[in-house]
Amino acid sequence: MIYVASSWRNPYYPEVVKRLREEGHEVYDFRNPPHGHAGFHWTDVDQNAPNWTFEEYAEGLQVLNVYISNNYNRFYLEKNSIRLP
Repeated sequence: MIYVASSWRNPYYPEVVKRLREEGHEVYDFRNPPHGHAGFHWTDVDQNAPNWTFEEYAEGLQVLNVYISNNYNRFYLEKNSIRLP
């Protein structure tokens, strides 16, 4: 399985995932994870998240929604044999 490490701001991400799948690869899509929920976005926790300080970010990590999403992504990262930056 391939995990394409990217950000929500990357306009090429959907195309990269699509092309890898078209080539027959199994790809984990963090924007559309297989557990049936929409992909995680920090603004789900706080609309001001893009402007957080480091301390506010550290506090945000304590939110259950964030914890679950991060652990789910980490599971797939550890499971994958190929990582693309």
